[in-house]
Amino acid sequence: MKIRQKLNIQFVLLVPTIVLTTFIGIYYIYQSYVSHRFFTRLRSKAITTAELLSGNNEIDVSLHVK
Repeated sequence: MKIRQKLNIQFVLLVPTIVLTTFIGIYYIYQSYVSHRFFTRLRSKAITTAELLSGNNEIDVSLHVK
């Protein structure tokens, strides 16, 4: 096998591996961010709803579900 063919095979195997790893990393980070934002907004909405329903502006910390 010639050196050129070996380099081509290494390139064909290495580049897609690097690209795939990068895409998986980006997907995981984005998914984590979206999930965190969703639960943050959900918690904020729950606190606001509880404040409106309770009739006062302070909510007891024991009411917060973690």
